[in-house]
Amino acid sequence: MNRLVAFSRPIALISAALVAICASGMTLARKPEPSVQAATAGEKAAPEIQRLFDQAHVALRSGRREDAVAPAQQAAAISEQLPAGHGLRIRTLSEAGALFWSVNRKDLAKPALMAAARQIDGAPRAAPPEVSRMTFHMLGVIHRDEQRHEEAVPWFQRAVQVLADLPENTTQAAQDKYFALVFELRTLAWAQCRANHAQAAEQTDERRIAGCSRLTRQSDANACRDGKRTCVNRWMSQSH
Repeated sequence: MNRLVAFSRPIALISAALVAICASGMTLARKPEPSVQAATAGEKAAPEIQRLFDQAHVALRSGRREDAVAPAQQAAAISEQLPAGHGLRIRTLSEAGALFWSVNRKDLAKPALMAAARQIDGAPRAAPPEVSRMTFHMLGVIHRDEQRHEEAVPWFQRAVQVLADLPENTTQAAQDKYFALVFELRTLAWAQCRANHAQAAEQTDERRIAGCSRLTRQSDANACRDGKRTCVNRWMSQSH
């Protein structure tokens, strides 16, 4: 019996303390929600990532291309510490990949862009459409540069789809959409032709021409300067 009393006293004290806390309006500390934690992490990382990219761009403008690599690598490494699917993580990896490609470091560009694409696949709404589109476009370009046209095609297709899904709620939004879309369709048609998908390439080119018809000033778009093109011997050429 004495043991039971001795055991009950601590429990009673804890219960009394909890009652007192509730009565006084105090609340027990709660672990922040994951979304709050992610936002906080992004706010802390953003200034340093921006500083590193600024440093990389200064090096590029000064013609010191190799000096741009290390800051971009550091920015990518910081972003990898952010939660999966975080918008800043995706943007940083994508921007780093594009920068690596611009200085001919494709050995670094492809992994960074692939990492960004995986993050986009896991959280499709986390990144702005322009980031997703550029990520997919750059992966298509890298495969195209490697003469792996078959593998380039799906990436260009994904870039096209991002643009096709954009709203057209204002005249300017529609013009911006089709200006980018006709360029991406032209790029896709070329890759399809090089991959020996002649029919698909010509169908894509028809979509390009249809997109050009939506532009009020077609002459502003280089992708609209060609008429209908056909795929002959894996080469897109002007139809006559």
